[in-house]
Amino acid sequence: RKMSLGHGNYNAILTTSSIEMAQRYYQAFKAAKRATHNQLDPDWPRIAITYSLSENEDQSAQKHDQMATILKDYNQQYRTNFDLADLNLYNEDVAKRAARREAFFAHLPTDQEINLVIVVRRLLTGFDAPRLNTLFVDRTLAYQELIQSYSRTNRLQNRELKQEGQIVTFRVPAIMEANEREAYKLYSGEGSFNVIIRPTYQQAVLKFQKAVVDLKAIAPTPTAADDLKGTTAKVQFVKAFRQVNQQLNSLSMYNDFTWKNSEKAFGIAQPEVESYTGKYLRIKAAVTNQEPEKVPEELAALD
Repeated sequence: RKMSLGHGNYNAILTTSSIEMAQRYYQAFKAAKRATHNQLDPDWPRIAITYSLSENEDQSAQKHDQMATILKDYNQQYRTNFDLADLNLYNEDVAKRAARREAFFAHLPTDQEINLVIVVRRLLTGFDAPRLNTLFVDRTLAYQELIQSYSRTNRLQNRELKQEGQIVTFRVPAIMEANEREAYKLYSGEGSFNVIIRPTYQQAVLKFQKAVVDLKAIAPTPTAADDLKGTTAKVQFVKAFRQVNQQLNSLSMYNDFTWKNSEKAFGIAQPEVESYTGKYLRIKAAVTNQEPEKVPEELAALD
C-alpha cells in the first residue's frame, strides 16, 4: 500500500545506517519472498541494493563476495551482465531503472521494474525520480541531510495521482521528529513542520468526508452528474471531484484505511467513487475540449 500512492506505479527507497544493515535487509527480503507467494505479482517486491565499496575497509573481501551474489541476482532478474568490475555501470543502471525517466527505462514491463532500492547514502541527494513516493528510514537523519533525503519523494509525476511524498521512520521516532522540527525550522521557518507533516488519520478522514459532502451537494449520485447544465456547474463538479480524489489518495496511504463500512465511515463506497470517476473524466473532457478561448480559466488552471 505504501508504494501504490494514487494507485499508480510507484517505488521506494530504504536507507539504512550501514552496508551490513543494508545487506541484512536484502537477505531478509529474499527470504520473505521465498516464504510468501504474492498472487497478483509473484516476484513483488523487486529489490535492488546500491552502496559504495572500498578495497581498504574492514571485511572488504566479505562485502565483495556479498556484492557478487547481489549482482548475480540482479543479472538474473533484469537480464543484465554486471560483475564486480562493472559496479559503476551497475549503480547507474539501478538509478536509471528506479528513476524511470530516460527513454529505455521510461516504459519498462512490470518484471523489469525496481520496486524498492536499499541504500546507505546513495540516491539521497540529486536523485530526481518522480515515481519515487516513499522513503523508508532506518537510521537517524538531521539538518541538511534530512531535508535533502526527504526531498527525494516530492518530485511530482502526475498531480492527480501524486500530490505528496511520504516518509516512514523505523528508528527512534521521537528523536527523528525532534530532528525534523529543527530542520524545518532552520531551513523553512517557524511553524513549517505543521504545514509539511501529514495530518493524523482522523484528521484525514474529516477532510475526505468534507470533500464527499461538497461533491454530493453538486451531484448527489454519479447519475446526477449527467444532468448538470451549463459550463459553470460542470466546472464545479470537476473541481469538487478532484478534491475527493486528492483526499482519497492521501487517506489511502494510512495503515488504518479500509473500504469496510465506508458508506458509514466516509459517506461514500468504493464502487460509487469508481462511478464518479467515469463521470468526472467524461465531463472534464467535454469542458476542456471546447475552443481554447472558451475553456473556463479556473478549469484550465487545474491542468
